[in-house]
Amino acid sequence: MEHDKWQARKNVNANYFLALFFGLIHGLGFANSIRMMLASDQSLGWGLFGFNVGLEAGQVVVVFIILLISKLLLDIAKVPQRIYIFVVSLAVFAFAAKMAIERIPG
Repeated sequence: MEHDKWQARKNVNANYFLALFFGLIHGLGFANSIRMMLASDQSLGWGLFGFNVGLEAGQVVVVFIILLISKLLLDIAKVPQRIYIFVVSLAVFAFAAKMAIERIPG
């Protein structure tokens, strides 16, 4: 039992590290674009900080809206969870397929 707890903690720590690593790479990818958008007297650090705070705030709002809609559909409208999951999965698949098809050259 103790081994399972240790393994779970190790997996969580690895997930945090991977999220931090990819987040850092992702953020650095924006640095050059942000540098071009900033005024010449504004520092890159504060510009990047402001951009990331705005991006995170937007993500929190989107997640909140999705959770609110899910709560309304599952608890108030009494949509069966199995149907809800199927419909949401189908919508995500359709959106991802559309984006993938749009990126095919030709």
